[in-house]
Amino acid sequence: MDGRKAAGQRTNWECERCGASVSPRFVRVFGKGRSVYGCIDCLSSKQLFDGEASEPDREV
Repeated sequence: MDGRKAAGQRTNWECERCGASVSPRFVRVFGKGRSVYGCIDCLSSKQLFDGEASEPDREV
């Protein structure tokens, strides 16, 4: 393998709410599909664990 990313594979992930960088693992754990609608910069820990990062319609 030559280390290149497959076509269509994202390398930069962002919070849809505040634009902060998040890891692919964070998106996989807290997001919905390939998006995350809140992160540690814009939600409290309780909000993250309650699933608010996977809900695009929620107000902060």
